Amino acid sequence: MDDLDLALAALLQEDARVPTVDLAQALGVTRHTVTKRMERLLDDGRLHLLAETDFQAAGKDYILVLGLNCENHPVKGVAEQLAGLEETLVVTAVTGRFDLEVVAAVETLEAMSHLLTVTVPAIPGITSCSPSLCLDIVKFESNKVPFRS
Repeated sequence: MDDLDLALAALLQEDARVPTVDLAQALGVTRHTVTKRMERLLDDGRLHLLAETDFQAAGKDYILVLGLNCENHPVKGVAEQLAGLEETLVVTAVTGRFDLEVVAAVETLEAMSHLLTVTVPAIPGITSCSPSLCLDIVKFESNKVPFRS
């Protein structure tokens, strides 16, 4: 990615709905140049234009972080089952105290209870679950990825 690609990506991170004519003006290039650059970045997989949903606006008032340990089953298989749950937002295999960390979002306390007492324990291979309830989200920027040229 050259400097123009990086500048284009930075503008789109701020607002992916900006018309190409406005992007061209901000970058000092033609609309055609912006269109071609965007097409190439999208085709190469270096850029994705996504809609981001607000948790609370979607009715997900409770965000949980789960630290999970696994035995007698491959961690990747357990992770894939967790990833298939409607409630999961993020599933990562990690080093340290846990084998997996999961971020999940639920609408109610009852849904949280069901996730922690029924759904997660039913997945073969999970030997322990250490849940934490998010009290406040200080920073969440899924659309901010630093680019290297």
